[in-house]
Amino acid sequence: MRTSPRVAVLGSDVARSATLRLQRIAQAALELAGTCVAIECDEEGLAPVVTSLDPCHWTAFVLLPPLERAVVALLDDVTPVARALARVDTVTFADGRWRGENTRAQGIADAARRAGVRGVRRAVVLGAGDGACVALAALRSLGPDHVDLVMTRPAEHAAERAVAHSLAMGLRTHPSGALAVVLRTADILVSALPPAEAAPYSALIARSGVVVLDLARLAEGRTRLVRAVAFAGGTVIDGLEPLLQRTVRQAELLTGRPGLTVEALRAAVPRALAGAEA
Repeated sequence: MRTSPRVAVLGSDVARSATLRLQRIAQAALELAGTCVAIECDEEGLAPVVTSLDPCHWTAFVLLPPLERAVVALLDDVTPVARALARVDTVTFADGRWRGENTRAQGIADAARRAGVRGVRRAVVLGAGDGACVALAALRSLGPDHVDLVMTRPAEHAAERAVAHSLAMGLRTHPSGALAVVLRTADILVSALPPAEAAPYSALIARSGVVVLDLARLAEGRTRLVRAVAFAGGTVIDGLEPLLQRTVRQAELLTGRPGLTVEALRAAVPRALAGAEA
């Protein structure tokens, strides 16, 4: 095996995280005999830990929530998507600078592309909050100039508007009762709802024929939304695919070696996710 760069995963209860387990599986798939170290760290201790990571010995690190927000101010460079989301999950060192990216948004976009989604003109995000914000950032790279945000409950949407504004993307908000109308002209719907909250809309979405990407994933089986769209013969992407795509991108950033495939990870994923957290 080749030697891998020394990398770390930072957060609380890191040993139980799916991220740490998946990155170790990725290193093995790349035949890299390296070290992916778990570093226990909270928001208060983040700055000292990052300062202590000597680039001569550490080439990159990954952050678990909620450190994704706290790290932004500690970095030299941040990608536009990560800046818009105010969240960085992967940091690399190059040319004397620490650079942050958001691979969750890229994983969603890459999963959509893998399913054949191209040239999106109209997109819908179902739900609100952090998942919706990341979905907006992912959709921007797929083409739409604006997105319809459908909220299933009254909520503030300042965060979603801020992300859309940062990415020069228009945003229209709607109550859940408008979903059927909005779907008539949509190319893709991304659900940022928990499985139980998305379930009542499954039949309506399945009948629309729109491409569906469900960010939720279950420990076993598929969500009701995914099952309904698949049964109707539609194109559907379940929540595992963005995670796999994200892991591939993170592995490339952490090791500096391309070539890892989703197929190389897929068989190992159930074991990695068993009892794991974010």
